[in-house]
Amino acid sequence: MDNHTEGHVEKKDGDIETRKFFLNCMCLLLGRFDSKKFEKTVSEYGVQLSHVLLSQLQSADEGLVAGAVFLFKAAIVKPSYASASSVESGQMYVVFPLLLQLLDEGDGTARAVVVLIAEYCSMSTDRHCLQQVLKRLASGNLLQRQNAIDVISELVCISSDSENKVSHVTWQDIVNNLLERLSDEEVVIREQASKLLSRMDPSLFLSALLDLVYSSDDEGQSSASSALIEMLKYHNQKPEVICLLLDCLSNVNQSLDTPNTTRDVREGPKKDDRVLKLISEWSKSVQDWKLFVGPLIEKMFSEPTNATIVRFLSSISEPLADVADAVLNHILLQMQGQEDSVHPNMRTDASLLSRRQIERCAPENLVEIQQCLFERLCPLLIIRLLPLRVFDDLKSAVVYGQLPNEGITYECRDVNTRGQACIAAFLLKRAISKSEFEDVRKLAAELCGRLHPHVRINNFCIKKLYNFCSSY
Repeated sequence: MDNHTEGHVEKKDGDIETRKFFLNCMCLLLGRFDSKKFEKTVSEYGVQLSHVLLSQLQSADEGLVAGAVFLFKAAIVKPSYASASSVESGQMYVVFPLLLQLLDEGDGTARAVVVLIAEYCSMSTDRHCLQQVLKRLASGNLLQRQNAIDVISELVCISSDSENKVSHVTWQDIVNNLLERLSDEEVVIREQASKLLSRMDPSLFLSALLDLVYSSDDEGQSSASSALIEMLKYHNQKPEVICLLLDCLSNVNQSLDTPNTTRDVREGPKKDDRVLKLISEWSKSVQDWKLFVGPLIEKMFSEPTNATIVRFLSSISEPLADVADAVLNHILLQMQGQEDSVHPNMRTDASLLSRRQIERCAPENLVEIQQCLFERLCPLLIIRLLPLRVFDDLKSAVVYGQLPNEGITYECRDVNTRGQACIAAFLLKRAISKSEFEDVRKLAAELCGRLHPHVRINNFCIKKLYNFCSSY
């Protein structure tokens, strides 16, 4: 019995080695042909060659399967794409239904077929191939769903390394189906869909993904939250993705009233809490925060009434404090660029600078005046969300300049910083200026309380600041 078994194994091994030998012979032979002869040979013997290669895919020997896949891609898949006038006239179109049948198997054969189908989908301009895969992705059969999502995974890998980019429309079909799989009953499918979404263009699905995060379906909500974190971590060096997220979050909150007071901007709507709680996990993956400082601060300046941005920046205040000089330099440039006086319609009467008086302005001026108010509040709001420790370093040029040595005085009814532009000087100037909005003065005065006690400030400036704060 043992001799019989050994003989059977030897015969089987010999058969595999024989098939490998002839497979290598075919590779060498086809490799010697010029393009015309190669095309003619494949056209004439392609169907026979396809069936021979397909039968090898069912072998348990990995080397034989790998060789068959290589030859299949070279002789069948690529010629079908490159030389045929249309995909329907290529050899691959004839063989494709057979590959789909093999895709439904749960062994090494399916894995080999996954590679071939993904390769074909990446090259084909016909969407029929992909639609058949997506049909299986929505199947009630777990094996079909698993193999289909494997094809999508392989397609993503091929597309990222290939010059043959899959069309935008095709990717939209893929992400729509992957979003549905986030609610799949099988954990492994949900996890794979989440990972695949993270590698795709966020603009195709981020808005829809947020809808799932805020959905009432607990399972779908959890998977969507995981997918969001995966996506943000994958793009952790791309500030444009975070800006897109902020736009989508703002759209989520658009049904809420537009904030029209300082208090509204500071507190903001609460609906985005669920996403903002996830941001701390993403923030740990960011390697260079300086990449994000410019785009985020500029976005805040361009949308000064957007409470979502304020809340987002507040959620990453600690990492921002680690690059405080970069943040404060952007703020300082913005404050320097703003006009020293407020809106032209408000220069004549300082009493109009209170919130109550602003609300009584003529309708044609109200929107513009409120915009001006928020623009002047915006830099202060960003400073306010930073931790107190950013004011601890007396040697910080952007915060204090030369003030620890030269001090701040009050001359000619204005704050004199002796030409030293710094955050501390601007805060004091806005806090005691009678030609400033009341809300701006209040917030600036609050922030002046954070200044280091060793900063030399003229007694007259302190008195004006004290009198202003005592009036409330």
